[in-house]
Amino acid sequence: MITWMQKHKKWLVVTIWISTIAFVGAGFVGWGSYSPGKSAGSVAVVGDREVSLEEYQREYSNLYAQYQQMMGAQFNQDIARQLNLSDAAYQMTIQKNLILSYGDELGLDITKRDIAQELVNNPAFQSGGKFDKQTYVRVLTQNRTTPVQYEESLKRNLLLQKIEALFQIEPTKTEIKNLNKLLFLEDNIDIKILDLKNIQVSNTEDERKKFWEENKNRYMSMNSYELQMEKISISADAPSTEEIKSYFDKNKNDLKKADGKLKNLEEATIEIIRAI
Repeated sequence: MITWMQKHKKWLVVTIWISTIAFVGAGFVGWGSYSPGKSAGSVAVVGDREVSLEEYQREYSNLYAQYQQMMGAQFNQDIARQLNLSDAAYQMTIQKNLILSYGDELGLDITKRDIAQELVNNPAFQSGGKFDKQTYVRVLTQNRTTPVQYEESLKRNLLLQKIEALFQIEPTKTEIKNLNKLLFLEDNIDIKILDLKNIQVSNTEDERKKFWEENKNRYMSMNSYELQMEKISISADAPSTEEIKSYFDKNKNDLKKADGKLKNLEEATIEIIRAI
């Protein structure tokens, strides 16, 4: 999304205003021909979308009607030119098509069912509380447009609303709280200066004893151990030479060195004494 915005930043403004074009109740305003210097019937190309002259004229007519409603009879073509209304309409047309182009990249679309739902719910097209095709065609004719043109424009406006809704995400209370913590992270410290004259400590024998009884497990000494050692000389019970020789003869095949070779009597003496 950021890449897309950077790519089109020439026309994309920080605040995107998406206005809904009202075709019913506001007639189209006649004005001079427009010669943008492009191919006939086209004023610009945005992404894969070709901005038609008709679309531009509708945007201009909508802006003109809005100013006329605000200013009344004082507003006319001369004031519109002074306000550079044609350039404003062009900019808005380009901005809307940039947004629509972004919707195309997202794969968003408006179905025929969506359009039909909007038509049947529009009071201007109803007769007796229900949608009436003849009323629908008559109202569009009075506003100098056709069902095909109106429904195509309605499709664009519905897609604009759908894209706009992507940016209207309501954060949860937890998200707002966490964001505030990040933005306004600080420590609150309360400081109160104490005067020794205002500190009174009661230190009686009974109070000390009571405190110790309640907290005596916090004042335990470290574990201690008593060891008793007795030295026993092995010389007193040392086996005789004959016993060592006899043990060696019986177990010489089990008396081996680390490399697996058999020990001789001298090498095996210490091991034999321990074994006996």
